[in-house]
Amino acid sequence: MKVFPELQKIRKKTQKSGKVKSRPLVNDMLSMMSTQASSNNLKAFKKYVEADKERFSEISNAIQYKYNIDLNIYNNEANSDSYVKSSPNQIMNNIGMGDMQQMETMYGGAMASHEIWEEMLDNQELLESQYDMIAGKWPSKFNEVVLIVDQNNRISDYTLYSIGLLDPDELTNNYKSLINGGKVENIDEKVYTFNELLNLKFKLVINTDYYIKDGNTWKDMQEDEAFMKNLLNNAQDINVVRNH
Repeated sequence: MKVFPELQKIRKKTQKSGKVKSRPLVNDMLSMMSTQASSNNLKAFKKYVEADKERFSEISNAIQYKYNIDLNIYNNEANSDSYVKSSPNQIMNNIGMGDMQQMETMYGGAMASHEIWEEMLDNQELLESQYDMIAGKWPSKFNEVVLIVDQNNRISDYTLYSIGLLDPDELTNNYKSLINGGKVENIDEKVYTFNELLNLKFKLVINTDYYIKDGNTWKDMQEDEAFMKNLLNNAQDINVVRNH
């Protein structure tokens, strides 16, 4: 094996000293990252924006504030009386964490992390310039939502699985068949009337609703079937907006 002269010198020096020293590669990387890191004072920035709303409204279409709080939204499973969580989206979790990681690899993470529920912009003029209302009406209450279709009046099967119009077990079975070398069964194209879509209802649960006081602590009841059934039956309704 050919050894370059420089490497020979290093080897001789190391062998002569009888010691091997650590090289701070990772620590150097962390130090470099710390010098490049920065922090945002979002509280002060929000105050700054709101103090001059008129000026900011001239240079922006809409300003939204997002908080790290999940809105837990449930819908009835297809052909079932039980509920399934559609936000945060559970479709990929239902397949299994290992499988979800494979899906992220196949699709660059876009599909596995995709959330079908999104907050509408607080700019009605902008919304009406971007979308055509083909049935129902624009929301006017906090518990009203709209369902978006593409220019050909289509909705992705991923969304249909997520909101309960398609049975998510079909997706699970097809994907598990695929990774086991089996055949993926074709699913017939589905057609829905406007009325069917406008009749969709969901249930909203906030995080604190899952807990009950148990002595001096709060107990998470999400695994209690009877508790969850009662909670969802009495939860806030979320409706796709109709004309009346």
